[in-house]
Amino acid sequence: MGSSGINAEYMGSSGINAEYMGSSGINAEYMGGTGLMVCRTFATVARIFADFGKHKFTIERTSLDKHTNTQTKETKLFEEDWVPIEQFWATSKPVMDKAFRRRLKPCKVMHTAISVLEELEAATGAIDAASASSAQCAELAKKHGEALGLDAAALSADITRMAAVWNADIAPVNAIVGGIVAYNALVYIQQKSRPLKNTWLYDMQRGEGVEGFLR
Repeated sequence: MGSSGINAEYMGSSGINAEYMGSSGINAEYMGGTGLMVCRTFATVARIFADFGKHKFTIERTSLDKHTNTQTKETKLFEEDWVPIEQFWATSKPVMDKAFRRRLKPCKVMHTAISVLEELEAATGAIDAASASSAQCAELAKKHGEALGLDAAALSADITRMAAVWNADIAPVNAIVGGIVAYNALVYIQQKSRPLKNTWLYDMQRGEGVEGFLR
């Protein structure tokens, strides 16, 4: 890919290396003038994050003149800033809810559960079903949950659910995520339409896939 768009350094056999999805997030110093997408799947749950820095793209719209019955195509150029993951998830809950018009609300607990378990995995080296009931996990859940004003019972339930499937893969979920990553990589390179901004969270059990971004 190189200078044309997404840096190939981050592309592993599973799609995109998840190394940079830990508690340290994605730092702009890794960008090097290229776009960056990272993803991870946990059985029925998946998360993708995209940081394309300052990106220019065009959107083509077609309008119909009802009087002459003719179509007119108009192309507009846009330039937008993508925010790094540290800024994205450090945003206060009221600002986040307002920006997403509450669309991200069902998925934010799930994202926080993933973040808690990723931080626990970095500290302990492994995650299994028993990890959800550890004292260290409870401390991390309290820290993250209180910071975001999340319901403690809902967060605990999602942490337990996620820990049980942490090392599992389901092919249909992987296929969906791979297709979305590939599509947005092409959109970014071609500079036609807006690529993913900033995150996409998917839960197959709930039948929800939500894209959320900060303007």
